[in-house]
Amino acid sequence: MRKGDIIGGALLFGIPYFLSAFAATFALAQNVPELSMLYVPAAGPFIALGALACCTSGGARDPMAVTLAVGDGLLQTVGAVWLGYGLLSKKKVLVLDGTSMVVAPFAPRSGAGLMLAATF
Repeated sequence: MRKGDIIGGALLFGIPYFLSAFAATFALAQNVPELSMLYVPAAGPFIALGALACCTSGGARDPMAVTLAVGDGLLQTVGAVWLGYGLLSKKKVLVLDGTSMVVAPFAPRSGAGLMLAATF
């Protein structure tokens, strides 16, 4: 498991999904049941694009609503994929076998100090 990927994916998926669910709840309260598809994670905003034409005056799609729905769907999808990657992949940790490190006093002709010697 990769902790950073899990946190990043959960935030990138969770925040837009929460906003979609809030918008779906608000739409249901306003008697617009066509937008209830926003409750569906990741695919919901794309499914709701078909319902956007019925919710505007004149039957034309509002460009801002389309942009928000597509952006919301993309963020949720990328977040879900990133979260899945973090949950399913294993983190590789490099381990050096047969290594040793020694700190020893060092005294050349002039001066003194410490010496660090290591074998890999």
